[in-house]
Amino acid sequence: MLGRQRADGCVQLTAGPGHARALARAAVDAGADVVVAWGGDGTINEVASALTHGRAALGIVPMGSGNGLAREIGAPAGHARALAAALR
Repeated sequence: MLGRQRADGCVQLTAGPGHARALARAAVDAGADVVVAWGGDGTINEVASALTHGRAALGIVPMGSGNGLAREIGAPAGHARALAAALR
């Protein structure tokens, strides 16, 4: 999917609670400009908390069961459209 968007980056999967936060911090430490949280409200919360007061932007691809935050902010439905919006 990143290739279709002509974006340079990597995809990392979480292994359990708290792991998304650690991955996001590592991405910021490595110089990421954008960190995309692909998941539900819990995953998005973990990633967002790691980006607080930093320079990296948060992108959201809503894939959870509720997606309350994504709905509230108007994130596009569908992973391809949401990823494209996050990377713009």
